[in-house]
Amino acid sequence: MRISRIITASLIVFGMSAACRGEDEPAKQWVWLAKQGVWGYGYQLEDGPHRGLWRIDPGSKRTPEEMAPAADPYGFAAIINQYRAAAGLPALDYDHDLSSWAAMNNAEQSSRGLGHHVNPNCYQNCAWNTPDASSTAEQWLASPGHRQNMYSPSVRSFGIAYGPGPYWTLNLR
Repeated sequence: MRISRIITASLIVFGMSAACRGEDEPAKQWVWLAKQGVWGYGYQLEDGPHRGLWRIDPGSKRTPEEMAPAADPYGFAAIINQYRAAAGLPALDYDHDLSSWAAMNNAEQSSRGLGHHVNPNCYQNCAWNTPDASSTAEQWLASPGHRQNMYSPSVRSFGIAYGPGPYWTLNLR
């Protein structure tokens, strides 16, 4: 009798811990919260009186400006300018506004999937699931269209962002 109570109690505790871990929680994604003017990471409620609303993780809300780096944190200027110099092209300058657009594009792709572009009238390269800026540049250089964008003689500046999600976006103008 005592062993069956212990087993029952263990099953209840295990079941509660699984529920606490959120195993039944829907898949999360980045979503634009238009009324608040921010991006948030969470999931849409499917049942109950709040159906259709989003449950956003605490601390995940970001303005478009917060999602774009103020400087070149990935060291991409050195990477792209090394390739451009070898091709006899001028160096590019970092542009925070282009990085803001890149961050918005990443958030859109994170919520809708790769291939949805938010493009501020410039050349744009997108990548998914590469570990760092150097690997991402190599992937783009292996693609004729992306390579053409990076080697365009008419561009003078770039902006880049990583995340949310495993997305990279490079904007060139």
